[in-house]
Amino acid sequence: MPKKVLSILLSALMLVLLFAPAAAAADSGSIYPVVYLQGKGDFLYDKDGNTIFPIPKVTTSFIEKKGANLLWKYNYAARVSGFQYAWDDYTKSFIDVMKEVYEDVVPNEDGSVTDGSGANFSWTVESLRVQEPEENDPYGAFGFKYHYDWRLDPLEVAEGLHDFIQDLKEAKGVKKVNLLGRCLGANIGLAYLYKYGASDINMFIDYCGVIKGTDLIGEGFSGKIHVNEAAFNSYIDKNLGGISTANNMLVWAIKRFNGSAMANNVFDKVGPKLIPGILKTGYAYMPSYWSMVNDKYYEEAKSFIFGDETERYSVLIKKIDDYHYNVMNHAEEILTDLVSKGMKIAIVSKYGVSTMPIIEDYDQVSDGTVSVTGSTFGATTSKASESLPADYLNRAAFNGTYRYISADRQIDCSTCLFPQYTWCVRGLRHTEFPAGINRLCKYLFSCSKQPTVFDNNGYTQYLYYDDATDMLTNMPVIPKTTSSASEFSAIYVYLQNVFYIVSRVYHMIARTF
Repeated sequence: MPKKVLSILLSALMLVLLFAPAAAAADSGSIYPVVYLQGKGDFLYDKDGNTIFPIPKVTTSFIEKKGANLLWKYNYAARVSGFQYAWDDYTKSFIDVMKEVYEDVVPNEDGSVTDGSGANFSWTVESLRVQEPEENDPYGAFGFKYHYDWRLDPLEVAEGLHDFIQDLKEAKGVKKVNLLGRCLGANIGLAYLYKYGASDINMFIDYCGVIKGTDLIGEGFSGKIHVNEAAFNSYIDKNLGGISTANNMLVWAIKRFNGSAMANNVFDKVGPKLIPGILKTGYAYMPSYWSMVNDKYYEEAKSFIFGDETERYSVLIKKIDDYHYNVMNHAEEILTDLVSKGMKIAIVSKYGVSTMPIIEDYDQVSDGTVSVTGSTFGATTSKASESLPADYLNRAAFNGTYRYISADRQIDCSTCLFPQYTWCVRGLRHTEFPAGINRLCKYLFSCSKQPTVFDNNGYTQYLYYDDATDMLTNMPVIPKTTSSASEFSAIYVYLQNVFYIVSRVYHMIARTF
């Protein structure tokens, strides 16, 4: 072989050896691009590029003008409350205002969008290739927000997301990406995983997701709006009181004139027509919102919204049924299967905020929108105003699951789908997404192996959020003995377990003979 050819081959081999480790490092896990899926609320545009959401027509003058008319009709209906026609007129006027507000946003009755409106988001492999991380990129080496039309069917959105992920992989020269779904974005992420699997996904973070739905939307879509007086007064105290003299006067006035009773009086008279009427001005035609109706209320919600017009809405119903029964109701199976095949996962939930006092379970441990039980796939919780009972805590100590119980004794993550991969942060609303949480997500994405709640003393299973410092701090560890008064309960639980084991052995012997 000529020396010149040999030298060229050796040079080529050296180049391969030189760059092979770099290529391997680029796909090692710590610098996978992060695809971020936010919840509902991203900007929407018409076909000409004009903003249609946030809705530009809802100005102060619009609210004052429409509000004055509705207030007059409400006062009239209240004065002649024995005459249903007055409430019907108020209902119709309210729905007409909502139609005007949402006329540019509402999808078609089949849940599609055919007027050219949408997220107005486009990309190319080249544009992704040259995109550099932001100076303070919150989620890792790269952060790429996938803008989507949050009105549409999650399974439809997943198709565009799949194209985006393929182009991003090519642009950055990686085999996989990380996926972060927040709120509704978690549903989009689940729809993607259901449809395409996790061959392209290194890690999925479900961040305060509504994959299992929420009572707030489930009961709303079912027309079950009722204000609990005690919860109502507590809610306005926490959310309105103490800020200013004007706010305190407002709280006093609401309580003085029995605001909860007034609200219930209105709901009783207008609810059966007003609620489905308002929903049909926009949200009832959005498959995305149906993806947040929990299974407990799903069929009832369909009956309440569509009534006997199921044929008219058959295409929409087919879409929402497909997601509900094939994706939502099999979420645990989908995620468990993918994790068993190597996809990393983390569930991040928030709590410690009062739920709106218009649902039956208003005293649930939640972030104000979704319960911890829902967002964690099965955590056991006390009521928000209470703690887990002593017998329960002692049983956990006996069973060896006590380490999964929060220091405030409100949550037991041992009953979650992924107990070791679930983090709970106290002190944050569903709509709050501070840098402290971003740092947690960034840490989780940086792990080369599946992270657990026991790996890092800085990010244990239960965390507090400090608004003043924007920092997450660990909850203190609590002793296993809840109180001296509960010692009898512990003995009782022990004997109960012994009796259970003996009885099982007895039945096994009995079956043998």
